[in-house]
Amino acid sequence: MTKSEWSDQIQDMELIQRLSDISPLLREACEELIEAIENPSNFTFYDLARRTDNLLGYHAHISKMLHAAIAGEALLGEPAFTIHSDTKD
Repeated sequence: MTKSEWSDQIQDMELIQRLSDISPLLREACEELIEAIENPSNFTFYDLARRTDNLLGYHAHISKMLHAAIAGEALLGEPAFTIHSDTKD
């Protein structure tokens, strides 16, 4: 692995970690994906693909919620909801 590839992977891991702070379900999917990346010998390509699909599914769901909140905020003139980061572990 080149230095550039390693740097890209670290940045991807940091992004995954930041995404995991949004929701407990998203956090769980991120943790599973990180585990599969860090221990590739313990997982098949199918396992990794399933974990990636889970993460993308949660991301899409959260994205839809945020778009709905933005639209509601524009119509109502006030925030539709507030996202709180739950970092208690």
